[in-house]
Amino acid sequence: MSRKYRTRALRALSQVQQVSALAFGSFVVVHLTAPALALVAPSDPHELATGTMLLGRVWYQNAVSEPVLVWGALAVHLTSSLARKAIVLFWAPKPNKAQEDAQGTGSDQDPSQQHIQTWTQKLAAAVQAATRRASLASDLHTLAGTLLVPFVLHHAYLNRIVPSRSTPPVNSLSPSELDYAYVAHGFGPAPATAEASLLHPASAVSPRAAFSTVAYGVLIGLTVYHSTHGVRKILRWRNQEKARSHKRLESDSGKPADSLVPTPTSAKSRRTWDVGAGVATAVVCGGLFRLVQGVDKQPPFLLNRFEACYSLVWPYATLHR
Repeated sequence: MSRKYRTRALRALSQVQQVSALAFGSFVVVHLTAPALALVAPSDPHELATGTMLLGRVWYQNAVSEPVLVWGALAVHLTSSLARKAIVLFWAPKPNKAQEDAQGTGSDQDPSQQHIQTWTQKLAAAVQAATRRASLASDLHTLAGTLLVPFVLHHAYLNRIVPSRSTPPVNSLSPSELDYAYVAHGFGPAPATAEASLLHPASAVSPRAAFSTVAYGVLIGLTVYHSTHGVRKILRWRNQEKARSHKRLESDSGKPADSLVPTPTSAKSRRTWDVGAGVATAVVCGGLFRLVQGVDKQPPFLLNRFEACYSLVWPYATLHR
């Protein structure tokens, strides 16, 4: 792949990434607003959060918006991210004509030896570049997004796909039934048997509650971090594009490039975004904890339907025994 087409492909994929991220991000913001408001609710956090959630579903859970804003945007974002990563890792830019001429000038080597040496140098450079770019640990934003994928899919399967099953005993939980009482069911013990009561006394934290606490904590933390730094990267990329545009205009007009848009990339700037992500994570987790602790007791027939949903999802299918 030539340097020109490689640059165009990466730029196009970056734009697709950003548009799909903004579309899916609109769903994420609305979805996380409900538990965030529960933390500051003066009296009844469950009522406020449930009302906010049901109102938000009007935006992201209808016949048009859900396939586009949720599933479509998520699929496009993952696909474009993988495609961009593949180009960066496996298609190093070819040297331009001047570089190739410089490498071939003044060489007295045999053509076959020169050809072998050239390809050896290209292979070494490609391996070095791929090793450097493949280091996910150097980019925590990418690492967070990679780790987030299985948590998002598990969360969607548990809270969206399974409750919509029309077969008994689930019988397609309605939107009014699928509120935070369903989420809280994952933190409480399953319908106890005599054997389970002996193994896990009521005062002890059940394996189900422990797993749900860790799973939701990691899910919220990674989501907020990846989204926050995604916004930071989009703003930086837009500033860089604007700076390049200004530079081209000033180059064409012959004026000095003294009005380029600054692009802050300092560690201090990143720490500010880190603090914001940490605060947002604490607010959402705190609101969810308050919702789980204050949920009203549900009728047995509804709890049985909740349990039927959880029993179809790993690891709740084993933790409930």
